[in-house]
Amino acid sequence: MSTYPTHYDRRTQSAQVSLSPAADGLLLRIAGELDLSSAAHLEVLLTHLERLPEPVLIDLASIEFADSHGIGPVLDSAWRRRRSEAAPLVLVDASPAVRRILGLLSDDAGAAALTSSSVTGALRVG
Repeated sequence: MSTYPTHYDRRTQSAQVSLSPAADGLLLRIAGELDLSSAAHLEVLLTHLERLPEPVLIDLASIEFADSHGIGPVLDSAWRRRRSEAAPLVLVDASPAVRRILGLLSDDAGAAALTSSSVTGALRVG
């Protein structure tokens, strides 16, 4: 397992972010809003997690609002991981708000991250 703390829990202005070990990687749960006020924190966290060998599963089921600023760090990290052939970043159980913003973005941006309908399914895929 990684040298990253096994449990991480932080509240930003608009989101609750927690990290915990999963069967074959790390599970990052984000609740609340993916927007400009949460983007900087997510960028720093996801960039750090890119250095680790484990896949990262991001559970977005509890996102109530998402815009391009908030989803940007997630898609950027997925793209960087894919480009460097690092362990994957998998979006799981995306809320309607997340599906809406992903639908508005180009297919290239959405293709950067493999999606699964559930955390359990993502663990099987990864």
